[in-house]
Amino acid sequence: MTSEVTQAIVIISTAATTDQASRIGQTLLEENLIACVNIIPGVKSLYRWHGKIQQDDEVVMLMKTLKDKQVAVFERIKQLHDYDVPEIIALGSDSIDPDYFDWLKKVINT
Repeated sequence: MTSEVTQAIVIISTAATTDQASRIGQTLLEENLIACVNIIPGVKSLYRWHGKIQQDDEVVMLMKTLKDKQVAVFERIKQLHDYDVPEIIALGSDSIDPDYFDWLKKVINT
């Protein structure tokens, strides 16, 4: 069992398709790296890549996990992702419902 964790985080990433996002999310769930992923299709992304402004339809993934899993989740997303440089951003949580946090810890530490 892992040591007590004091912070939940949300990791945001994008994917080109719902299938890719589902594959990434499913793998992270199976490996107990995240407790939940929300997959949100229909996002229009504008970004600069190789000096040009690009525009693509993407899918957003919101993954809930624990701070001590962040490095492993980042690395696993990079391994599973089709993008050369996937978007991977962690946001900390200063406030979380205690019941949800207990569930999150229990699911990940199973």
